Amino acid sequence: MSPTSPASLVAVLDDRRCSGCRLCLPACDARALIWVTAERELFLDTWACTGCGDCVRSCPEGALRMDGRAMGRGDPLTAAPSPLRGEARVRGDPQ
Repeated sequence: MSPTSPASLVAVLDDRRCSGCRLCLPACDARALIWVTAERELFLDTWACTGCGDCVRSCPEGALRMDGRAMGRGDPLTAAPSPLRGEARVRGDPQ
C-alpha cells in the first residue's frame, strides 16, 4: 500500500476553525462526519473515515485536512504525531 493511498489517510478536524456550516456532511459518503445538534458541534469518526479527502475539498473554512493513518497501531491521532494534536477534537477524544 502506498503512503498516499486513501486507506493510509484520515481526515483531521480543527474545531477552532469550524464555523458549523455543515457543507462537509453531504461530501462524506462514509458518514464519518457527525453533526451533534445539541452541542452545535461537528465530530469526526476516524474509524469510519475512508481517507478520500472529499470533506477537505468541501470545507470553506479549512477546518479539515488529511493526515497519515497509523495502520495497525490504534487510533491514528494518538499513534502518529500530528501538528494539531491537542487542538483537534475527534469523536472519542477526552475533553
